[in-house]
Amino acid sequence: MRRSMRRRIRRLSRALFDAALRKPRTGLIDKLVSSGVPFYLLPLQLNSDAQIRDHCRFDDMNGVMEFVMESFARMRRRRGW
Repeated sequence: MRRSMRRRIRRLSRALFDAALRKPRTGLIDKLVSSGVPFYLLPLQLNSDAQIRDHCRFDDMNGVMEFVMESFARMRRRRGW
């Protein structure tokens, strides 16, 4: 592999590593939590994660998200929100 390519790869991997270590922006989350407004959180996982691949009734996270959004839409209609 050429030296310039190795340098670019090293620079990119360093940038990705540094970005992963940065503190997440929690201001919006803190504001939402302290507002007292009810909210729901859907943790997302990679489709390749064993919990999704081996133990989930859905084929992928798209199916999970569609199911959750449809469920919320049905509840909204029932409750008249």
